[in-house]
Amino acid sequence: MIRYLRVCKEASGGYSRGMARPLRPELRDLLLDTAAVQFAQLGLGGVSLTRIAEEIGATKGAVYFHFQSKMELFHACLAKLEEERQAWLDARPPPRPKDPLDELRHLLEARLTFGIERPELRRLHWILDTE
Repeated sequence: MIRYLRVCKEASGGYSRGMARPLRPELRDLLLDTAAVQFAQLGLGGVSLTRIAEEIGATKGAVYFHFQSKMELFHACLAKLEEERQAWLDARPPPRPKDPLDELRHLLEARLTFGIERPELRRLHWILDTE
């Protein structure tokens, strides 16, 4: 049994909630992407874990395997979008600025462009601040 647990841990990079089964990163990413869109469209109160599971063809138990609660899922969505934004910004370094105003202009332009491409992040921040 110990060998099985070690193999599962090495194959997955970890366990979920102390279980012996490995995590499925592709399911977790699908849950996060689907939930982020639903949270952005319906708000925190309008989203259910059952609805998210149904939309991706999974069970509610699969959702709970990865996240203990709707709030944990919400915060994980927010964290993933923040990481995506940072990676997106890092891939677009500013041109050698002649002055700090050019650098600020570039940063604002890049953040606004990301916000247009991924409006869920802005909406999730708004939900976090108001609900």
